[in-house]
Amino acid sequence: MGVTTGSRFAGASAALSALAAGVAAMVAYGWGPRLGPEFSPLGESLLAGGAGVLAAVLLQLAATGRLPRISLAFVDGLVPALITWAADPALEVWQAPKTWADIFHVTPMTASALVLGHFVLLGAWLLGKRRHPSAGLLAVLPATALGFSWLLLLQSPDLLLALARGVWPLPGLTPYAQDLLARAVVLAAFNEAVAVGVNGLLARVWLKNPRVHALLLGSAVCAALSPLFADLGSDPAIAALPGPLGHVAAVGCVALASAGLWAQTYLMTGYLMDSFRGRRPTAYWGSGYFGQGLGKGAVYAGVFLGLIFAVAWLSRTGWATGPLGASEPWAWGLLGLLVMPLLRTLVESFDGSAPLWRRLRDNCRRARTYVRGAVVGVGTGLCLEARVWEWDGLERFGAGVALGALAYAGVDLLADVWAMGRGRRLKFQSWRVYATRALLGGFVAGALGWYLDAAQSAVIMTKFWKYATLSTAAAGQEAHPYVIWPLFSKWGSMDLGLSTGGVRLLYNESVSGVINWALAAPLFSVNLVILTALFEKSLAPVRRLFSREGMIGVAEQTVRVLRWGLWMAPVIYSFLRISPDPSWYNQDGAIRTMAAIFQTWAQDPAQFRAWSIQTFLYILAYDWFRILIWLDHMGLRVATLVNLSFVGGDALDELLARFQGHPGRARCIPEGLRRFATWAPLLIPFFLPMGADWDYVWVGAENIQKTGLGQVSGLSVLLGIFVLGCLGAGTAMFVTRLRRPRGCALEEPAQNGA
Repeated sequence: MGVTTGSRFAGASAALSALAAGVAAMVAYGWGPRLGPEFSPLGESLLAGGAGVLAAVLLQLAATGRLPRISLAFVDGLVPALITWAADPALEVWQAPKTWADIFHVTPMTASALVLGHFVLLGAWLLGKRRHPSAGLLAVLPATALGFSWLLLLQSPDLLLALARGVWPLPGLTPYAQDLLARAVVLAAFNEAVAVGVNGLLARVWLKNPRVHALLLGSAVCAALSPLFADLGSDPAIAALPGPLGHVAAVGCVALASAGLWAQTYLMTGYLMDSFRGRRPTAYWGSGYFGQGLGKGAVYAGVFLGLIFAVAWLSRTGWATGPLGASEPWAWGLLGLLVMPLLRTLVESFDGSAPLWRRLRDNCRRARTYVRGAVVGVGTGLCLEARVWEWDGLERFGAGVALGALAYAGVDLLADVWAMGRGRRLKFQSWRVYATRALLGGFVAGALGWYLDAAQSAVIMTKFWKYATLSTAAAGQEAHPYVIWPLFSKWGSMDLGLSTGGVRLLYNESVSGVINWALAAPLFSVNLVILTALFEKSLAPVRRLFSREGMIGVAEQTVRVLRWGLWMAPVIYSFLRISPDPSWYNQDGAIRTMAAIFQTWAQDPAQFRAWSIQTFLYILAYDWFRILIWLDHMGLRVATLVNLSFVGGDALDELLARFQGHPGRARCIPEGLRRFATWAPLLIPFFLPMGADWDYVWVGAENIQKTGLGQVSGLSVLLGIFVLGCLGAGTAMFVTRLRRPRGCALEEPAQNGA
């Protein structure tokens, strides 16, 4: 077969296979019933399976020039057929199963996405490796959906109770013990399924290591017990303990609760990252992941609430109502001197940093840290005495710049004078050094001063006292359910339990962080690649993204970002700043921000406010617009700002080092200031209409939703599937042409089997 004929044949086969895959996905979405009443669920499954076989045959012809084996073609049709059979239009997104049969059902949207994912995996494998993927690999996507549905059992109390009675039929277990037993069984089954599946794909043998099985079971038990410790830490009996014993017990409970949650997350994500590199689940690496999560979770949660309880106790003592309450600068200076080593250690903390106690020890040995703390403390006392929070934003920023420059550059200048007086230094450093440090310290303190106005200070204090409350029941407060909507803040409602105190509140926020960040994590990873390419002024990082190593790198970074949700979520939820007044910088999304900048130039303030409110109404009313804004915000704005603290921080560090006269890749920005840049996006407020503006957008959005115009319709989904199919066909044709050099005959396939 000549090259022209072969290329045309391959291109036509690729195009037809993509369209056949699109048909299978449309049938899975629910296209079949519109063909007539004779299309029962069985008929839809057969139609999807037939389209799947056709797509797979054509795709293999395009990639290898040969027909697949009958057994493999059967699997290619069986997977979309089973997925279509599992589609249930009555299900809601992320709905907790009400019956055992619901575990094996998915929404039509999910079914359509799984079918498309099946053919994307099939096409990538055939075009990339010139051979058919194994049946086990093709079962990964359906198994992932099944595993997710299995985890949703944790939201079904009735099914958990039935499961516990099936596992432990003997009487005597309390309802709470039955719930814990069922949760442990669900998590243990999930852990085993993941580990056994990964081991089977990589080694094609059963996982027999008893230490690995024991580790998976132990992790499941620890994770199942974590809500028990969170509830125990917020129990009225803890609050009734005399003196500080209640706070000590609560810190112990939150450490145990977070340790179990973190250990489970680190173990399973660690095994997942190992699988990307072709490494099977082992007891050695698994123990390391488990121990790492156990230790980090206990230390983070214990220190977090321990400090809050300590500050709350201090605020109730005579010291707080005396010198500190009177804003005496000397008292605040003494406090800053004492706590600055710990404060610096906490700010420098990040995933992958050295152990907390080691960094705290090193900071306690630095004399300048205490002097900086004293300066910051005295400045804070003077600001409180002057009621700086009542000043306007520019004045607060200026006061912060002066204090930050004095605490960083001023203390260094004073230390150099001291060293010169003792004969340890001959002359001052270059003015560039002091100027750089004044700029860095001034910017950080100025940003904090601008951020801490009266309204935001009140918000932070309100959240602080929520954490400091041992038990809402003991304090006479009402406990509220902690409900999240992970899918674009609208779908997939999940109740994480009542926030009965500070311990349970912190635990719920950590759980919500893992769930919510699971969707944004891939956007952060891809954004990091693109941002790296921009700073390197090279397309090499983008080209690597489409290689095997590049995809593995993105997947590993995705898992790391997912872990961040464990500890970043409580901080984010505590310091988010809401503004009822729109401005050019507080609109969600990067593209939306650029549009807001243009609107501030083109419109007067009243028109700009009306435009901002109307745009917010569209976000609530039109589901497709809400999704686009979410992608714009998380994938472009937030991800860029966070990743800039890494990629851009390195570039700025080298630039400032060269400005000071250092050669090569020297660094001059302290780790604490670099980590502040990671948290800096929290200082940017986001626009949320309030009062009459909120009533307007809520009522307007509801009226649009009632008409059905704002919802994502089936027609739009089908159109999107068709477009994806056409794009897939074009990509397949392009790849096949690249793989067949001009003047060469159509390549013979290296292998025609799994």
